[in-house]
Amino acid sequence: MPNQQFLHLTGKFLKWVVVPYKRILSISPYCLLGSAALALLSQVAMVVSFFLPLKIVFLLSADEVPVYISRVFPGVSLGQLLAILVAVSIGSYFLFLSANRYAEILSSKGGEDVVASASKLTLFSDQDEVARRAYFRFGSLLAGVLFLVFSLCLFWFFYHILFWIILFLLASCFFFIALVCHVNDGFIERFSSSLSSSVSQVYGVLFLFVFGLMVLHIVYLQEVNVYLSLVAVLLVRQLLQRLTTSTLDAVLLFRQKEKINALFLRDHPPVTSLTPHEGSCVELISAAESYRWRVVLGEVMKGHDVSGVDGEPPKVSLLQSSIVDIVVFLVAWGEREFLLKLYAGRHQLLSVRESDLLTNSERNLPSLGFVFASEVSGFKAHFYSIPEGGFSSDCTDFKARRDLFRARSFNCTPSEGILVKYMRSHLILADRVKEWNVYLSLSIFSGALEGWDVSDFISKVSSVLSELPLHYVTLDVTNDSLVTVGDEVVCLHWERWSIEPVGFGLSAPELEVGHLKKVLDTSRCHDLELHAVRLCGLAAIVEGHLNNQKFKAACDFLALAKQCLEEMDEERVSG
Repeated sequence: MPNQQFLHLTGKFLKWVVVPYKRILSISPYCLLGSAALALLSQVAMVVSFFLPLKIVFLLSADEVPVYISRVFPGVSLGQLLAILVAVSIGSYFLFLSANRYAEILSSKGGEDVVASASKLTLFSDQDEVARRAYFRFGSLLAGVLFLVFSLCLFWFFYHILFWIILFLLASCFFFIALVCHVNDGFIERFSSSLSSSVSQVYGVLFLFVFGLMVLHIVYLQEVNVYLSLVAVLLVRQLLQRLTTSTLDAVLLFRQKEKINALFLRDHPPVTSLTPHEGSCVELISAAESYRWRVVLGEVMKGHDVSGVDGEPPKVSLLQSSIVDIVVFLVAWGEREFLLKLYAGRHQLLSVRESDLLTNSERNLPSLGFVFASEVSGFKAHFYSIPEGGFSSDCTDFKARRDLFRARSFNCTPSEGILVKYMRSHLILADRVKEWNVYLSLSIFSGALEGWDVSDFISKVSSVLSELPLHYVTLDVTNDSLVTVGDEVVCLHWERWSIEPVGFGLSAPELEVGHLKKVLDTSRCHDLELHAVRLCGLAAIVEGHLNNQKFKAACDFLALAKQCLEEMDEERVSG
């Protein structure tokens, strides 16, 4: 959630969370309160199960039962007392486990009741799990608040100074984080990128401060009973662990507020396909022309030795992208122009795949020059150099650009180093067709392969494809992704690259004999057998239809592949 201040987000959360709580309490109050009470009970049981073993260790060196215990349990021997404490400690731990388990059962039932009361059709494939986890987090969050109140009350009555220490440090931590977020715009993004560990570290530091102030108080100001201090330390530790869980629950609930509202609130409009999901680039696009965002962009570029006009941020304009949640910008800074691609959270792997390819000295690829990879406003970013004169995507029609791109890409053979790594983790088409037996044995394909045994056909196709040279392939060949730079056509997207035989990835119109011959002649691949390249393209199309269970369409292209294979055999016999 970039460019939103901590206090503003906190206020939005507090304003929102009241609404689902009201709805839950009106539908299934007993499940929610029971879940919260059980979560609170499990926390208390955990404190007891941690404290009693320490008490038992102290008693092992004692000669008799302490006076304050004999007053409560007169006549108990030291051995009996130790046995009782061991049993209570073990029982407390099992109580902790049982309470947590039953809290989840109540949450599941409560979530089902609230969703059923909304009287809506199924909205998401995982809505039952979303509802259950949300209900459990609402109960856990309420339990965290109750445990905080319970602990503060104990401190107020039994350890008054600790009450003020906890209150002061919690308030100081909250306003310190708010101040840091106000001064540093990128703090929230960096903090939320490793949310769990960051929150744990904050509360861990808080515990050290509390412990340090307790020691100073005991040593210099007032003597405190050692058992009271020990219980207080354990309780503070458990309290901060519970606050860690509650903070994470609050953030995760707020991140899913649209789904929760749609599931729990009867009159709330459903989540539509236009609703930006977590980590999408929609907010970034709207903010990209702001002065602050451009300043951040300029700082990133300067950090990678890219200089522009002193005192002026880069100029940014949006370009059309052909992949959802990959945003492309044209960045002009001084006399230089760059292409910037920003990847939403769900495309992290794609960004890594492209940078792996473009930073491995594969300079013969028809792509823009890769400058560096970085991060801008929490999004993975790739920067590319644009040659002098810029580029254009409309100087020629798409089909002409596509043919020029294909002609050049046919000559983009991978280096030995990349090829070895790729073959260790991927199968090329020549190997994948060997797995077609399970499909082509179906009766629906018998007509398409008339006159051929399935095993013989697959073996022959695999043999032909294995003789073709390998080249780099990108699946994202669209009107938006192909641009003209000088006399060459390059592709802006190499995220979904692969290494395949020449012919892979060509569309059905591109596989027409006359058209394919023209492209091959342009590509300097004169020694390639046209029918072999065409067979590879047809096999790739068949593979796509089989994977999508479009068996009728697969039959049609399978018949063309068989015809292509027979024509190859005839030419070789006549030759």
